[in-house]
Amino acid sequence: MIVTVGFNSGIESRYHVEGLSRSAEAAVSITALAADHQASGGAIITTRVANELGEKTVVTGTIGGMTGQLLCSLLSEDQVAHDFVQINGDTPQNITLFDQETQRTYRISQPGLAVDASAVTGVSDKIKSLSHQGEVVVFSGALPAGSSPDDSYISLIRQTAQQGAVTVLNTGGVILQEVLQAQPYLIVISRADLETWLGMQDCAFDQLLEGIVRISLTGSEIVALSLGSNGAVIAWGQDVYRAEPPAVNVVNYEGCEDTLTAGFAVGLSRRWGAQETIRTAMAAVIANVLAARPGRLRLLDVEALWEQIQVSKI
Repeated sequence: MIVTVGFNSGIESRYHVEGLSRSAEAAVSITALAADHQASGGAIITTRVANELGEKTVVTGTIGGMTGQLLCSLLSEDQVAHDFVQINGDTPQNITLFDQETQRTYRISQPGLAVDASAVTGVSDKIKSLSHQGEVVVFSGALPAGSSPDDSYISLIRQTAQQGAVTVLNTGGVILQEVLQAQPYLIVISRADLETWLGMQDCAFDQLLEGIVRISLTGSEIVALSLGSNGAVIAWGQDVYRAEPPAVNVVNYEGCEDTLTAGFAVGLSRRWGAQETIRTAMAAVIANVLAARPGRLRLLDVEALWEQIQVSKI
């Protein structure tokens, strides 16, 4: 089983309206022409993808208030298993308004839940109850508001590894330099995060390659650099691989690192080797960019793309 852990889970609410700009200076009521609510967050995307790939999963983390209950309801409707820690505060609900008249989009974002030491302890207890020796635990998404890495990911990763689980870290929103000391078994990193860690911009391929090898030398067995629809570069033990996907018409750019993380987690859970794991993870990423929403890929697309993924040692 795969356990995903995230502190940034929330709700994405999208409303289609008309005439919003004409009503900007007046206190008027605008009726939504359509509304859609989705559970969101890196851990949730990773869970959705692993589910679609046929793996048993459960997502945990922190929720709060009525919006937290709504989040759980949305996940239950999608048949996504969840077991959260309830804390004070409200799970964030981000709102997007799309004005069909002007084709403009307006976004209202809420801050995430503030998480204290007791909440982190609660999540740690959840991980212990949900995971067993040899299972995969994925830590995904931004850190809790007001928390330092020592209070959350570092301690959680170390404790989980000591229990015998395989630990995975998706570095989005995380200060990489500080969490490397936790030595997760697998690190998934975006190009932007790697370049920030290197203190460079617009890195050449050789510089990116050197960067992931340097990270692997800090103690992680696998380091996967996501290049989105352009592929991935992976340091796996003593070997380095490049995954090259076919060219596609990208529909959705969101969730590539989360999807790549899910593919690798599935491979680790099933004890696959490097080639099969990388090919599956990369096929999932391309299926994701073809989907209308992040994480809403189809297994049929993954299977169709699998043979088109080129994986080679560098």
